[in-house]
Amino acid sequence: MKPVSGRKSPVLYLHGILTVLLCPDSLQGCSAPPEVKHGHFTYIEREIFGTDVVEYECQEGYTLVGEARISCTFFNWSPPAPQCKAVCQKPEISNGKLSVEKDQYVTPETVTIRCNPGYRMVGSQNIFCSENKSWSPDVPKCEKPADKSESHSSDVGKKYVEEEHSFQTRFQNVVDTGNGNIFKDVQHEMNLKTGMMISSTENVCELFLTPRTMIVGDCSLPPDVPNAQATLGGLTSFPEQRTVTYKCNKGFVKVPGKADSVVCQNNKWSELAEFCNRSCDVPTRLLFASLKKSYSQQNYFPEGSTVEYECRQGYIRDPSLSGNITCLQNFVWSKPDKFCKKKSCPKPREIENGHVKITTDILLGATIYFSCNTGYKLVGAASSFCAPMGNTVGWSAGFPECQKILCPEPPKVDHGMIQEKQNSYAYGQSATYKCMEGFTLHGEISIYCTVRDDQGEWSGPLPQCRETDVSPTVLKSTEVNVPAAKSTAVPRTTLRLHATSAPKGRGSAPSVASTIASGCVAVTIIIGIIILVKIFWDSGKSGSYYTHGNNKALKCHGSL
Repeated sequence: MKPVSGRKSPVLYLHGILTVLLCPDSLQGCSAPPEVKHGHFTYIEREIFGTDVVEYECQEGYTLVGEARISCTFFNWSPPAPQCKAVCQKPEISNGKLSVEKDQYVTPETVTIRCNPGYRMVGSQNIFCSENKSWSPDVPKCEKPADKSESHSSDVGKKYVEEEHSFQTRFQNVVDTGNGNIFKDVQHEMNLKTGMMISSTENVCELFLTPRTMIVGDCSLPPDVPNAQATLGGLTSFPEQRTVTYKCNKGFVKVPGKADSVVCQNNKWSELAEFCNRSCDVPTRLLFASLKKSYSQQNYFPEGSTVEYECRQGYIRDPSLSGNITCLQNFVWSKPDKFCKKKSCPKPREIENGHVKITTDILLGATIYFSCNTGYKLVGAASSFCAPMGNTVGWSAGFPECQKILCPEPPKVDHGMIQEKQNSYAYGQSATYKCMEGFTLHGEISIYCTVRDDQGEWSGPLPQCRETDVSPTVLKSTEVNVPAAKSTAVPRTTLRLHATSAPKGRGSAPSVASTIASGCVAVTIIIGIIILVKIFWDSGKSGSYYTHGNNKALKCHGSL
């Protein structure tokens, strides 16, 4: 294998190997090169991100027909793979000659064999080179015919069938005196075409013409024409006015306007000039351009011929490059320039709440992809490609929209309600619950609108509203010490009050026991104040009542 020129980075090679192993087959260029019967191929240039080139070779006894090297272009192998054709050696013919003289012949070439004057052919006149590298049918022989007198005596008494070709052959074998249809001896004459019996006589046969007789023409094999083969149909002799057409050999093309056939007239063939000439094949087919109409029906391209292309739809002409190719001296076309460039599609517009991804460019054939932000779904095409549209290019599909994803109505909770309920809920919004009077909320107070597979759904689990516990609570007593005011007439007295309070707890409303206890404390305090005021009032009126620091305590016990 021929080494690839140029230095490559080890990192690039590693990246290429990983790409081949991990990426789909479609990212790895062309498929395997085409197989060729009786041949094989070898990679002579292979790169991970370059152009693969393979070269074909044929087995022994076969020859390569077509381009030996093909390369991977636009995910296809170009030019077409060659063929390995069987090779037949030149047939050995004694006392004869071949229509085409050369050392080797390639399948399925046909050769016509002609015997020298005075010799007749034994076997098929036309043979062809077969796939097994041999001639089919077998190569004929050219042998000298038997003595005429023996032929005549052996055919005496036989009846000849009236058929033009067999009659002429029989007639030549029997009399061999030229073209005619009357056989005469000294006793009578006989028309051979009547099918009557030939009489045996000792007199010499002589040919004569009468007003009631006619000449039957007979042409032998048609003449050789350079670079062409006659279409014989297995015949070796041809009647008057028979036309034989020639076909150009492979690699040659009929020159327009020139004759390609001969006619048997007066026992000889009409003249035919050389009409086959070397020509380039059909001009190269280009991806970006097509042949102008004036060349599309032409099939003859001699050396020096020039054809012109025009850009296909979606391409624009580069005036700095030539749009012509020429048939070179070796009858291959010159390499075309890339004189047509891809047109560019309009720049994609932005999508509200979405994105437009440009993978390579926005030229003819490029594809762009659409996507939406989280919480939105795509309505329309997911991609669009740049395609020809009349004399310009445009995007194949309209741009999509990104629609907001909504959740269904929030689920209901027994003995609960949704605070500030909305008509619709979009991605990220929440629904907050509260419980009715006498019920307590358990769980998360809110749920949220989320998205899965472009569908809105609520987060979970839902909260629950459970009935509030209303069992009685034992109240604790509380003492309040109130010191008496200092006076010469009134002793200091401490008022001690007992109040109850209910423990704090969760719930949406106060309990009945708590309300009653609060009322009792309030009433007790009011009564105590009234009693104190009354004591002070009475003490002031007596004028000489003393105390010696003794404290009096008033206790009020409240209970539920």
